[in-house]
Amino acid sequence: MACPQIPNFVMKATIVFASLQLLCTLCGVTPSVSGGYARGSIQLNMNTFYKIIPRFPVVFVKVDKDYPHGVNQTQFEKLVAMLNQDKDTILAEVGVQEFGEKENADLAAELGVPDKSQWPIIFVFKRNPHRWIAKYNGRFNLNYLRNFVNQHSEVDWSCAGCVLEMDRLVRSHLFEHHISANEMVRSAQDTLAKTASRDLGKRNTMQYYVKMMKKINEIGQPAVAMESARLVRLLQQNLSPEKEKLFKVRTDILYFSFSGNLWRYQEEEEEETATSSDLMANLSTKNDNTRDEL
Repeated sequence: MACPQIPNFVMKATIVFASLQLLCTLCGVTPSVSGGYARGSIQLNMNTFYKIIPRFPVVFVKVDKDYPHGVNQTQFEKLVAMLNQDKDTILAEVGVQEFGEKENADLAAELGVPDKSQWPIIFVFKRNPHRWIAKYNGRFNLNYLRNFVNQHSEVDWSCAGCVLEMDRLVRSHLFEHHISANEMVRSAQDTLAKTASRDLGKRNTMQYYVKMMKKINEIGQPAVAMESARLVRLLQQNLSPEKEKLFKVRTDILYFSFSGNLWRYQEEEEEETATSSDLMANLSTKNDNTRDEL
């Protein structure tokens, strides 16, 4: 049975994962939410591959063994998380079974990578499933992967806990100097006011952005270092799971958005041993006068 025509509103949805879930339901594709695949990517086989590729402007398809794990997969998962809010770019995975039914071995062969020594590899498609425009089989380092994506797609980078609209305002003031701090705060407050009250989690995160923007408006860039030092100290305390999760999300927001690491790539170690708090500690300066309010 042919895949039904996708409604226009799906393709124009602001949040790509919501539209992707509907599309996958109609086409018989399963979005990855658990197991060995990256949360937010989609799993493809020979049939669904030809249904999904034409639907989106850019699709990055990773071919690898089924249920991949290890450093390479960890780096790919980070890449997926940073692209989840981009409405035009999709990341997909083809998991190839080496034994048994050898599921997806046919698709891997069709893509010209039948042997596991050629995996992992990423192909770029732009609406044409019969022709890839680029491929990447180099080191699976997050920064290298991001550079590869940037070469072939105009993307909106964010992080799992970030809010894309707010990230754009931070970038426009702190790193591109297109707007003043006052304009950044006003625009952020307007965006917050337009956000649905039922989306409590997003509103709370946006309120944190506004709080940080106001601090920057008052004292400038040092506000970021002061806040990061405060969060590092808080994360060293005995916290409830809810508080720990909250502070880690805020740490990610500071590191990725307010410190510019959504756009400025820093070289990473191959072994993933650093936590978000460790990364923020490197950016932080000690400030004993900072209030440690929970």
